[in-house]
Amino acid sequence: MRGDSKGRRVRRIIPIAVMIMIAVLTSFMIISCGSNDTAGTDTAASEEASAVQNEAKAEKKKESSKQSDTEKPQEKAETEGTTAKAVSKKSTSSAVNTKSTTKSNKSSAKETKKSTQAAKVCYISIEGYCSSKKITMKSGDTVYDILKRSGASVSARNSGYGVYVEGINGRYEFDEGPSSGWVYYVNGSEPNTSCGNYKVSSGDNIVWDYVK
Repeated sequence: MRGDSKGRRVRRIIPIAVMIMIAVLTSFMIISCGSNDTAGTDTAASEEASAVQNEAKAEKKKESSKQSDTEKPQEKAETEGTTAKAVSKKSTSSAVNTKSTTKSNKSSAKETKKSTQAAKVCYISIEGYCSSKKITMKSGDTVYDILKRSGASVSARNSGYGVYVEGINGRYEFDEGPSSGWVYYVNGSEPNTSCGNYKVSSGDNIVWDYVK
């Protein structure tokens, strides 16, 4: 009787134990599925957040590219403007230098002309007074003008032919005969005109002789 009672108890306990095990296994599976679902949800959320972040980066990069493309023409325009200003400044500087050079050349030409004019001289010889004395010329000088600037003492009068030289350094016409007097030569030739009419050229050699 005791054995039967004990067997019945064992048979009752086994179903209960099985049910308990099933309940435990079911709970474990539910918890495991929940964890997987949560992990999947977290992974999906993370992937979605990453996608949104990447999209934002792409949009920012696109905006930056547009801004760069917009700024490039402006930078190019500024560069061209700067280059144009530099070219204009260089052209202005070149024009100023050219003007300065032209002015300098004109000034140099004037100085050369003045120097050439100042260098124009002739030579005069007066019997008993000087020989080949260099006289600086002036514009329109005549033989008479050169004679007066030679330093000699000159006595002259106007005649129907022009200026006539009567005496030089106290030696007068007719002092040594009825045909004596002063005559002049230019470069070895006796001009057929008054000494007041004959215009001297640079380098001329003038000679005054007293003839008897």
